[in-house]
Amino acid sequence: MRKLMTLVLALMFAVGMGGKAIAGSIDAPGAPSAGSGMYSISQIYNYLNSGIDVTPVPNFQEPGAAPGSTMKTMKDIYDDIKAKFIQCPASIADVKSGVRFFCTESGRWGVQTGTAFLIPTPTPTRTPTQTPTPIPTLTPTPEGAYTPDANTVALYHFNENTGTTSADATGSYNLTLSSASIWTAPGKFGASALNCAGAYYASSGTLLDTAPNKGTIELWFCPNITISSSLGDYQMLLGKVNMEGHEMQLTFMPGTGKLRWFSGPIPYLYSTTSMWTGGTWYHVATTWGARGAEIWVNGVLEDSNSDTGKIADGSWYDFYLGRYAPTDSYKFNGKIDEFRLSNVQRSTFNL
Repeated sequence: MRKLMTLVLALMFAVGMGGKAIAGSIDAPGAPSAGSGMYSISQIYNYLNSGIDVTPVPNFQEPGAAPGSTMKTMKDIYDDIKAKFIQCPASIADVKSGVRFFCTESGRWGVQTGTAFLIPTPTPTRTPTQTPTPIPTLTPTPEGAYTPDANTVALYHFNENTGTTSADATGSYNLTLSSASIWTAPGKFGASALNCAGAYYASSGTLLDTAPNKGTIELWFCPNITISSSLGDYQMLLGKVNMEGHEMQLTFMPGTGKLRWFSGPIPYLYSTTSMWTGGTWYHVATTWGARGAEIWVNGVLEDSNSDTGKIADGSWYDFYLGRYAPTDSYKFNGKIDEFRLSNVQRSTFNL
C-alpha cells in the first residue's frame, strides 16, 4: 500500500513538471528511435491498481491519436486510485505505535506515525487452581436493575459493599475483587458499586472463556473526573485476550475521549460521544450477531458495521473489569455498576 501511494505522488509530481521527472526520452510522433524505452500510462495504471510489475516499453513513441479501448488515461489513474485511497481511511490511532504509514485521513495526508499501543506477548500462563469462594448472600434486586432472564449469561449488581467477591446473579461466574477498598456507596441502583479509582479492578478466570455466537455486553459507569479529548492515556472499562492473542476491549481513547470497542477480528467501533462528565452515570452496550457489531450509549446506537463474527474468547488471560487484560495497567478512574452478559443481541435497556 505504501508503494502504491508513493508511486501515485511521484506520478502527480512528474505530470506537474511537464514530464521532466520521467526517465527515458520521448520521440516525436512517428517511428521511434532505438533505446527510447519508457513505461506507458497503462502500465503505471496496472501497477498502481493491482500491483502488476512492469518493464519499459522498448522504442517508446508519443501517441499520435486518442487512447484505444485497452489504454488508460491520466483521468483513469486519478479517479480509480483515488477510489482505492478512500477505502483505506486508517488513522494514527489504528496503526501500531512507531510504525510509519501513508495516511489518507483528512487533515493528515502523507506519511504519519502510528500511535496505537502494542499488545504484549508474554509467555502464556494458566491461572492457578483456587479454592472455591462461597457465594455471598444476594441482596434484593433494586428498582431499575436487571433481573436474570433466559438470555442472561452473567449478571452482577455489586450490592455486597464488603469483601473481595461479587456474586453472579445466575450463580455461574463470581468475580474476584483486587481489594475490599473497591466498594463505594451508593451505586447506580442499589446499595453499592465498584469504584476502580484508577487502582482497583474485578476479574474472572472463566467468564467468556467460551463466548456466545451472538450477544451483548453492557454496564453502567460513572467517571470520577471528566473524560474528554484531553485524556492523556487509555482507560479500560473491560478487557480479555484469548489463546490466539486476539484481544477484546472497551476503552477510552487518549486524544479523543471516545469509547473504542473491538474484539478479535471485529473491526474497531467508536462512540460519537467524546465527553463524559465526572460524577454522571452512563450506560454503554456492545453487541455482536446477525445485525453486525454495534456500540450503544444511553440507548442510542452510535456506531456499527456489518461484521457478524463472534467476539474473541479463550483462556489465555482472565476477564477484567476496570483494567487492561494482559498487564496491570490502563485502569479506569471511575465507578462500574450493573454489568450484564447476554447470549442475544439486545436493543432495549433499563435506562
